[in-house]
Amino acid sequence: MTPTRQQITDAKQYVLDRVEAELSSVSALDTRLLRAARDIIRIARKYNVPPERFRFSADTRLQREVDTVIARLKEEILSDIQTCSLASGKSGREEVIAFLEEKQYGKTLRQRIDTYARRWKYEIEAFIAAALIKGIAATSIENAYRQHYKNPYAFINGEKGAAVRLQGASYGAGRSNLSYNMLSSLSRNSVATAWMHADRVEAERGGATGFYSYRGSSYPCTYCDSKVGYHPISEFPGTWHPRCKCYFIFVNR
Repeated sequence: MTPTRQQITDAKQYVLDRVEAELSSVSALDTRLLRAARDIIRIARKYNVPPERFRFSADTRLQREVDTVIARLKEEILSDIQTCSLASGKSGREEVIAFLEEKQYGKTLRQRIDTYARRWKYEIEAFIAAALIKGIAATSIENAYRQHYKNPYAFINGEKGAAVRLQGASYGAGRSNLSYNMLSSLSRNSVATAWMHADRVEAERGGATGFYSYRGSSYPCTYCDSKVGYHPISEFPGTWHPRCKCYFIFVNR
């Protein structure tokens, strides 16, 4: 069965709508992180911890208040991903949520959010400490963080001795290791795969046995090029790779 012009149009639009949902999840993440940072910075200002010894753990009350903000942040991020994933309108809510709760490469979505949010907590801790050591006024730390929240290392490591060493594993300071990049990639990828999973579920219910893959962008990608054409449904990937814009047309062949 050869895809019709209408099927091609619909498939392209589905991917465009999916990308819009992905970007909405990242926009929501920005809002959540900035609000959480604002709250934590204001909490930290209440406690008289010397800059050179600043840690959330320096005061049990400070630690408790920060952990409450982090717990709220994790639930908000999960909820935003779920909301954007359900925006496809395909498949049922329970099916989409169940898909998002499945383990991917050994970890669930919630476990990854926990890991990345913990790293973000140590980054904001280091940021506040660096700001205090640099003598930045307490009321100005929020503005400083808003300018650097996508890459706090540029601020934290800007002056020798100003940074608090991150606790736990050593992640390095590469862009792929920034908690913001980890969380934004997780949000986008989760929404994208949930949308494509819903598309497949609906297609299989309609009797689809295979699909055609088409390039959805002009960005050079030899892998996507190699996948253009027909595939049995068992080879359905969701997306060929993160941020892939290839579109699929399901057929009964």
